[in-house]
Amino acid sequence: MAQNGIIDRENELKKNFISAVKEVFGLEIKEEDYEKISAEKFVSLKKALRNINNIVTLKVTNLFIDKLKDAKIIEKSQAKAMKDDVNSISANANGYDVEYPNPKGTNVLVDNPINILAEVKCNIPVGKTQFGSAQKAGILKDIEGLLNGEKKLKSEAEVGSYFKFMVFMDYEDENHNVRDSVETLLKNTPYKVKYYDENCHDGKCQLDNDHVYIIFISSEK
Repeated sequence: MAQNGIIDRENELKKNFISAVKEVFGLEIKEEDYEKISAEKFVSLKKALRNINNIVTLKVTNLFIDKLKDAKIIEKSQAKAMKDDVNSISANANGYDVEYPNPKGTNVLVDNPINILAEVKCNIPVGKTQFGSAQKAGILKDIEGLLNGEKKLKSEAEVGSYFKFMVFMDYEDENHNVRDSVETLLKNTPYKVKYYDENCHDGKCQLDNDHVYIIFISSEK
């Protein structure tokens, strides 16, 4: 921040970039080296990073599947089949982020399968405890799609046989808190949602097919 409250945008952007590179890659960039990076080089970096959201979503999705496996909601064989399905489908394909069994996936079926539907959100709130209007609309649309299936090419009767999850990346820093933002959004929601019991294990999780379970996955893994 410059004098009299005037923002020094160039210096702020430089510091944020240098800090991010150090945090993510452990690399030290001197200010004089930053000055040598051309606009063309930044464009190349931007192109390389444009799939970041898909990368993060895939990581969180796999961690979610692991969480179901560790809680013994699903067997190891189903967890592998679900990951293979997720990996075999384009990130931009229509449908749920996680669906098992999935007719568009590898079609590998396991013994005693558990029907699973999930949407995965890696939104960073616009404020400490608030999502932006577009983020809110997207989350509520996905919850509605999990409950009634209309927006996701399944009927309400079909989704009624699935355990349903709304998965959030659990992220927090001094300016953003995903858990608090979710709680603010869903405080008075008319939708049937429940928070997943983080302490359930050994196949003793009490789940039903009528609700969407809100589950948080650590962003640190």
